[in-house]
Amino acid sequence: MTSTEVLTLFIYLSIKNPARAARRLIDFRITRQMLWCGLILVAILNTLTQQFSNFMVPGPPLLSGITDMAFIYFLFVIGGLLSIVFAIYFVGRTFGGQGSINDVMVVIIWLQFLRLLVQILVLFFLFFKLPTLSLLVVLAATIFGFWILTHFVNQAHSFESLGKSVLILVASFGGLLVAWSLLASIVGFGLMGTTRV
Repeated sequence: MTSTEVLTLFIYLSIKNPARAARRLIDFRITRQMLWCGLILVAILNTLTQQFSNFMVPGPPLLSGITDMAFIYFLFVIGGLLSIVFAIYFVGRTFGGQGSINDVMVVIIWLQFLRLLVQILVLFFLFFKLPTLSLLVVLAATIFGFWILTHFVNQAHSFESLGKSVLILVASFGGLLVAWSLLASIVGFGLMGTTRV
């Protein structure tokens, strides 16, 4: 089986049976070094896709300072992915999860890759002036993506309850939202102080 066939199989399996896909990814026991390479690769691909997206559909002015500068956006993606990995890992362990950093990392990287494919599909529809289809794809991907992530977390931490995985995701993203808000406030006040000086 070629690498393209394996990739296609995992994409199909992630949609049809995300729990099985996650378990097979985890059972590969990919090394931490390879996972770091994968994390950097998906961040680079995401950054390139975002730059092309900015060319086609300029983002809101409030976010242009991040999305318009490739390196800053790359760092933003890396930081966001690592925050999610560590939040799901630590919160999951608090709730009795058995997953390792590697287990959580591999499913988050794969999910980010799937998200990248959706983003490319959205750009494809936008290129051919089909905004309604783009919106439907984004909506479906958001709902279905959470369902996939729930199964991925459930497998990464070896839980037997999807409800517990949902609780972990709510706690993880809630904590990250608070942390990012505080960071944004600190940075904002710092910039205001610098401007006044």
